[in-house]
Amino acid sequence: MAQGVASLTMEQGISISKAERVASVFSLLGLTFIMTTFIFGDRGFRKPINRLMMYAAVGDAIYNVATLIARAGITAGDHTALCQFQGWSIQMFLLSDTMWNMSMAINVYLTVFRKYDAVQLKSLEVYYVVINYGIPGIITTILACIKTEARGNIYGDAQIWCWISIEWDYLRIVCLYGPAWVLIVAIVITYVIAGIEIHRKHKALHHFSSSNQSERLSVAPDVSMKTTEVQVTTELADLSSPVPEEFRASRRDLESSPHTPPTYSRYNVTIGRGDVPETHGTQKASANRQTNAAWKYTKCAMLFFLALLITWLPSTINRVYSLIHPNTANWGLNLAAAIVLPLMGFWNTCIYIFTSWGSVRKLFDKSVPEPSHSRPTTFDRAAASRPWHRMDKGRSKGGSASSEEDLAVAAKRSPPDSLLDLRHHR
Repeated sequence: MAQGVASLTMEQGISISKAERVASVFSLLGLTFIMTTFIFGDRGFRKPINRLMMYAAVGDAIYNVATLIARAGITAGDHTALCQFQGWSIQMFLLSDTMWNMSMAINVYLTVFRKYDAVQLKSLEVYYVVINYGIPGIITTILACIKTEARGNIYGDAQIWCWISIEWDYLRIVCLYGPAWVLIVAIVITYVIAGIEIHRKHKALHHFSSSNQSERLSVAPDVSMKTTEVQVTTELADLSSPVPEEFRASRRDLESSPHTPPTYSRYNVTIGRGDVPETHGTQKASANRQTNAAWKYTKCAMLFFLALLITWLPSTINRVYSLIHPNTANWGLNLAAAIVLPLMGFWNTCIYIFTSWGSVRKLFDKSVPEPSHSRPTTFDRAAASRPWHRMDKGRSKGGSASSEEDLAVAAKRSPPDSLLDLRHHR
C-alpha cells in the first residue's frame, strides 16, 4: 500500500466512500432518465446534441458503476478483478467523456462555419463513436496488461479508488490529465472562435434590420430560384349592358319556345403571371434562422464545457498536489475530487433536460393528471346576462324560440367575459 493512502484515517476513507456513492447514485438516476426518454420519448429528445449525449451516457453509466464501488476495490487488493475493473473503467470513460465534449465543439464549428445541418451532423456520429470509444479503449487495455515486479500492476491504489497507482503516477499525466487538458484548451478555442463569429452575425443582422426596411432588394441575375405570382381576378359581369340584337326576343317568344333560353356567364376571370423578387424580410428571416440555430447549439455546448470545468478542476488540483507531495494526502482535495468526478453524469443530465425542456414539460404534463374542467352549475348571471339578454330580445321579436332554447345556445357559445367571471367566482 502506498504511503499516501496510509495518511488517510479510517474515518476519512469512510467519508470519501460515502460521498462517492451518493454522487454516483445521482448520476446513475440521471443517466437512466437520459436513456429512457431518448429511446421511448418523442422526437424532441433526439436532437443532434442529445444524440451525442446519449452515446456518452452509455459510457458514463459504466463509469458510475465503477465509482459506486468507491474504496472497496482498494480494500480488496490491487490484484483482484474488482480493483482492475474499477481502474480500467475510470481510465476508459473519463477520457472518452472529454472526447465527446470535443465532438460537440466540432459540431459547433461545423454548424457555424460550414453550415452543416442535422442530417450532415448525424452522418458524423459513427466516426465519433469509433474514435471516442476506440482510442481510450486501446490505451486503457494496454495499461491493464502492464505489470512489473518492482511496481506491480498499473491499476491499483489511487487514494480515493482503484486507478493508476502512485507508483505509476507519471502515467496519470501522460494517459489522462495531459490529453484531457489538451482537449479542454481546444474546446475553449473552438467556442471562442464560434462565439466571435456568432456575435458578428448578430451584429450584422441588427444593422440589416435597422436599415430601410421598406426598401425592396432586387434579385441578382444569377439567382437560380424565383417566385412566380399568379393573379386570379373575378368580377361580376355588367348585366346592364345591352343584349346583342340577334339574342333579343320578346317575353312571349321566350316563354313559348320549347328550348332552354340562353344563359350568360355572370363572372369574368383574368389570370396573369409575373416574377416576384425576394424581399428584405425573406432574406432577413432566412439568415436569422441560421444564426439562431447556431446560437442555440452553442449555448448547449457551452453548458457542457462548464460542466467539464467543474468536473476536472478540483481533480486536477488534487493530482498536482499528489505529484508535489507523493507521500501525503490532502483529505479536503481528495473529498472534493470524490464528489465532483462521480457527478459527471448528473451534470450531463441537467444539460440534457435544459436542451429538451419542451419535451420534458410535455412528458410531465402527460404523467400528471389534469384537473377536471366540468361546466359549472352556478355562475354569475349578472355578468353573463348581457349577451344572452340581447339574444333573447332579438329572438322575442320573431317569436320562434323559447327561453330554454336560448339558454342552451348561449351556454354553448360561452362569451369570454362570462368565462372570466366564472373563474373568479369559483
